[in-house]
Amino acid sequence: EIHVFQNIFDQVQSQSVTTIIGGPGSGKTATARHLALRLRTDYEIVPVDDILEIKLYGHPKCKQLFILDDVIGVFGIERERLTNLERYKETILNILGEISKFLFTCRKAVYKEAANLNSFVLAEEFIVDLEDNKNSLNDQDRLQILNNHCIYNGVSLTPDERPDVLSESEIMMYPLLCKLFCSESKYRALGKEFFNKPRYCILKQLDSLQRFQQLQYASLVLC
Repeated sequence: EIHVFQNIFDQVQSQSVTTIIGGPGSGKTATARHLALRLRTDYEIVPVDDILEIKLYGHPKCKQLFILDDVIGVFGIERERLTNLERYKETILNILGEISKFLFTCRKAVYKEAANLNSFVLAEEFIVDLEDNKNSLNDQDRLQILNNHCIYNGVSLTPDERPDVLSESEIMMYPLLCKLFCSESKYRALGKEFFNKPRYCILKQLDSLQRFQQLQYASLVLC
C-alpha cells in the first residue's frame, strides 16, 4: 500500500461517493480495486460497466460497493454516461447511498474537460487526485510498486539492472511503466531510459490501437 492509502481509505469510509482521478497509468483502477479488497468483509463488491447497472443490481437494504471505471468517458466526455448519471443521481445518493458506496475513476483530462458541467460525481469533496501534492508517490512507494511487479512476474533485478526511479524527476504513468517493465524483457533491457523516455512503448501501444481498436485510436487523436 502506498503511504497515503490509509488516508484515502478513511475518506472512502466517510462518504458514499468517491471519484479517483489521475492520468492514464497512474493507478486509478488498481487503487479502486485495492480499496474494494479492504472493504470486502463489510460490502458486496459489484463491478459495473455502466451507471445503468447500478440501478439494475442495486438493493436499498444491502451494503454494496459499486466500482465503475471512466465514469463519464474514456478519452472524452460521453454525453450518454453523463445524462444517465444525472438521471439516477437520486437513486445513487439518497436511496442506495444510505448504506452502499460508489467508487468511480476518471482520467484527469476528462475531469478537466467536465469542470463546468457540475456533475455530482466530480464534486470537490468526492475527489481523490492521485497526482496532487497530497497523494503523489514518494520514493518508498515507487520502490514498493516496482518490487511488487518484479515478484508477480518472477523477475529478479541486480543493482545494476534496477532503474533509478526515485522522485527527483517526475515519471508519468509510473505504475503502468512498472508493469510493462517487469513483464517484457525488451523493456527491461532499456533500463532507466524506459522510465525516463518511454517513447518506444507508447508508440507501440498507439500502433496497436490504430490497427485493432480504430474507434479508440480515432477518439484519442481527436482529443
